[in-house]
Amino acid sequence: MKKRIVKFNKAIVNFYNTWYGIINAIIGFLILSNIQNTMLLILVIAVCVIDFYTWYKNVWKNLGTKTDLFSTIGQNNALCVYGGIGSGKSTLANFIVHYKRPKDLIYYNTKNKGYKTFTNKHLLCIEPLEEGCGVIVDESGAEADAYHYGKDDAKVRKRIDYLNKFFRQWYGDNSLLIYIDQCQSNQNTSLYKNIYYVIQTKGVEVKPAAIIPYLICKLILMFFNKNRLIKINNPFSNVCLSYMEFLKMGDYAEHYTRVIQDKDDKKLVCPIYSLFGGFNTYVFREFNPTKDKPVEPYIWGTDERIDNEIMKANFNFKDIHKELDSSFIDIDY
Repeated sequence: MKKRIVKFNKAIVNFYNTWYGIINAIIGFLILSNIQNTMLLILVIAVCVIDFYTWYKNVWKNLGTKTDLFSTIGQNNALCVYGGIGSGKSTLANFIVHYKRPKDLIYYNTKNKGYKTFTNKHLLCIEPLEEGCGVIVDESGAEADAYHYGKDDAKVRKRIDYLNKFFRQWYGDNSLLIYIDQCQSNQNTSLYKNIYYVIQTKGVEVKPAAIIPYLICKLILMFFNKNRLIKINNPFSNVCLSYMEFLKMGDYAEHYTRVIQDKDDKKLVCPIYSLFGGFNTYVFREFNPTKDKPVEPYIWGTDERIDNEIMKANFNFKDIHKELDSSFIDIDY
């Protein structure tokens, strides 16, 4: 399903979504003296109170999260972002790498129109990057996976070690290298061997900002969004992304310094334009090897003979190899 955000003035909406509790309280205070109807007066007060409470709970209490996040990133130019499917790992990584960085200094290892290409020649220090660059290596375990242990792979691992170890010294304090994957065990050991800072994303939740503009915009979208295949996000929304940070202690203490507890979750709350604005986190969709095939699922119980054949085939890979084709993403060095 396609996603997009209906277009408003991005800067104004972002500012409003960040400070809507205070803004609405001030506006409400200014118009209260002009309201004569008791019911309308109660309604205005109720809306202002609800908006201020949700702003305080969701935004104000988490305003310092972004500052802390970028303070830590400033000391750790190479980092990993892990998380399950749909947990927000790519969303967070894109937000981090785009933050105060010009587009012409951003590299992707995946197909993102208008951005520079990061290849294995960069990963293995054969080709240079630019000073102050921001690099995203999505599905990094597929680009350099954890299952290459041969003698010839030792040179590959050593080159990746060099990139991680010297990335800050080679490309400057403002450079940034982010590896994204679902878990550490997917990756070649060299991808995380020298990574000190790890972020584990836990989920993304879209929450309405101020009640009135959110409802008005939602009502408009109901009438004008005729194409239901396209999901249009309401711009008067905030995104809450939950994550945890871990700092590794090195080879003498191969574990994270913090015990995983839900109460330690950090919540990055940003206007929806900031976290969902303009970058594609579904870059692998067009590389699905089955995308041009019709969906024709067989219904269990239709034919006992076919049932038995499918059951038998599901637990025997011997005959399936002839159906595999080269369209599937298969990374090899």
